[in-house]
Amino acid sequence: MNTLTAQHPSARILVVDDNATNLMLLTEVLRLAGFQTVKAFSHPADVIPYMRHNQIDVLLVDQSMPDMTGLELYLRIKIELGYCPISFLVTAQSMGDLAERAKSIGMQGFISKPFNIRQVVRDIDEAITARGDDSTATNSVEE
Repeated sequence: MNTLTAQHPSARILVVDDNATNLMLLTEVLRLAGFQTVKAFSHPADVIPYMRHNQIDVLLVDQSMPDMTGLELYLRIKIELGYCPISFLVTAQSMGDLAERAKSIGMQGFISKPFNIRQVVRDIDEAITARGDDSTATNSVEE
């Protein structure tokens, strides 16, 4: 059996996706990987009110949602809250120009659908490590 391990299990992760299947899959696998706090929203409008009262370390946001895009939500968070956590844009669109736009506004990464959950966990852990987070304890689960 393979082991999927979160290197930063105390990271507080917020997943935003209007597709219930993607939302459930990402949140459950991140929890199984060892991330202790994974919150999910299907409506972008719920994110900023939640973030006003809760610390978030990592944001995974779908690009294609009915009310606003992932890029728009990221920018709105930066404007309204004055900061944004480590952020990854999740999309089925081709990476090219969209990935460049995401990076140009400050997002750390780009996750393509269908996603490789091992790569998602690795990307999250690498971004947290690069930021200098000292939460290094690991948790493991067997897949």
